[in-house]
Amino acid sequence: MFIDDMATEANFKANSGDYDVLHLAMHTIIDDENPMYSKLVFTQNSDSLQDGLLNTHEIYNMNFNARMVVLSACNTGDGKLLKGEGVMSLARGFFYAGCPSVIMTLWTVEDKTGSNLMSNFYTFLSQGLKKDNALRQAKLEYLKTADALKSHPYFWSGYVTLGDVDPLYDNGIFNKLIYFTFGSVGLILFLFFRKKFKGKAVA
Repeated sequence: MFIDDMATEANFKANSGDYDVLHLAMHTIIDDENPMYSKLVFTQNSDSLQDGLLNTHEIYNMNFNARMVVLSACNTGDGKLLKGEGVMSLARGFFYAGCPSVIMTLWTVEDKTGSNLMSNFYTFLSQGLKKDNALRQAKLEYLKTADALKSHPYFWSGYVTLGDVDPLYDNGIFNKLIYFTFGSVGLILFLFFRKKFKGKAVA
């Protein structure tokens, strides 16, 4: 986790290839006329090589190993619509760089709401839900406690899934393995004690 002064462009570039999930919660600068110059805004520092602004064209030239990237920032799915190409967004850059699944935003998002949604999203993901279903459940969970104003779709419906929606954690297989292991141990113990007591009865 890199926060505050450690959340630099250099740290992201140096470490992002090593992780299965990338979560970016930050500001963006969207350039509608030149979408390759839309930017993710990292901590500004005196680094002479990195300016703290990660452009879309830089993302295109990176190579990620992550199975999912979460762009919890404003307008990450927004951009110029090019005929024959689609929407030229920051999210598209991560697809091009090797991320098969992206959680993105369609408009400006509110920080507190986004934090609530994302916390619930990861909770449901850890239960083995598909990404799109985990996000849907996170929104429903948010609406249970939202007031009349914050329940407006503007605050929660801007987060969407794109690409692969398969679960990150296959708890179904994990649980089956646990049941199989305990069942096998139980059966072995049953047969062992059955044989033992049967032998004593004959004696």
